[in-house]
Amino acid sequence: MFIRMLVVNTNILLIKLLFCSSFSSQFDSKLHETSIDECMPCFVDLTKTLTTMRTNEISDAMERYAKTLIYNVPRGKKIRVRATVTAYKLLESAERLTPENLRLAHIIGWCIEMMNAAILIEDDIMDASLMRRGAPCWYLVEGIGMRALTDASLIENSVYDILKTHFSNQKCYIHLVELFRLVMYFTGLGQALDTLRPATKNGRCDLDFYSEDKYKNIVKYKTHYYTCEFPVRVALYLTGKLNHEEFKPHFDVLFEMSYFFQLQNDFLDCFGNSGITGKEGTDIQEGKCTWLIMTAVRRANASQRRALSENYGKRNTESVRIVRNLYEELMIPKTYFALEDNVSNLIYKRTREVSNALPDFLIYKMKDMMCKKVSNYTD
Repeated sequence: MFIRMLVVNTNILLIKLLFCSSFSSQFDSKLHETSIDECMPCFVDLTKTLTTMRTNEISDAMERYAKTLIYNVPRGKKIRVRATVTAYKLLESAERLTPENLRLAHIIGWCIEMMNAAILIEDDIMDASLMRRGAPCWYLVEGIGMRALTDASLIENSVYDILKTHFSNQKCYIHLVELFRLVMYFTGLGQALDTLRPATKNGRCDLDFYSEDKYKNIVKYKTHYYTCEFPVRVALYLTGKLNHEEFKPHFDVLFEMSYFFQLQNDFLDCFGNSGITGKEGTDIQEGKCTWLIMTAVRRANASQRRALSENYGKRNTESVRIVRNLYEELMIPKTYFALEDNVSNLIYKRTREVSNALPDFLIYKMKDMMCKKVSNYTD
């Protein structure tokens, strides 16, 4: 009885939460596109499987886990699962694009989304964030608190159970497991870099801390591996390509994409409309190494540097206002929009400069998914 009720409740919660009118099981007729609706049936099935396996012994825990998955995993743009499936469609031979193989691509794409959800749960706690994707952060939901850390760990470790269940008979299985562990390790290093703060003296922070090299390392480890490179490597493994050395130039292009993806995230944290982005920005208060502060430090005169060092990293409203005004005074928004206008040309140019080991169209589709116009979030 409990299993039946949990399955029914899971479906109801998913429908209410995601506003999906239907979950068609038919794959998109356009091979190069992967819609959100196409991805959702697989998530529903995975949620049922993960939360009904041990209900006879630990029904309460399984019910809580179902709520954890539904609340944290499928929200947002689902970039990573869509990127994974799109990459697989473009890289696989036509005769191997069977419904079974496409389903495996969806499953592993959701594994990446689950890893992302676990990371974000922990990230929100570290940043003392209030909102995520238009709803309270998981740790702020009534009855959750610091137990959210246990939930994040459960989500992450469930991924390896899914990999064993669906991929242990595949030649790429060990490669996939090693890749997931490596990417999570790298992302952990990125999170560690992101939490570092400059030394302070007499209430002023050391602005020399905010260097371009430090920022690039944060992008590389915190964002690039698990956002842009991860889906493509996974898709390559699924197609039987186990040696990725020839694709390194393409991964370098993807890093350019990751750099803009993180740069845009930084910009929206400060200048985005929280009603649209779904979260309140805290980068200034946290004293984070972002593209905005890095650029401001390079441009600021002595007076502006003094104001930045006295106010950056402080939580009071007046200090945040002063820093934001300095960003505008230093024309950082104008620089951002110039970069946004040029990012497509940059990606196209860099893609044409490398070999055709990966289809150009794959890079362009990744760019379309990752590099949206910021006006979509600031109006």
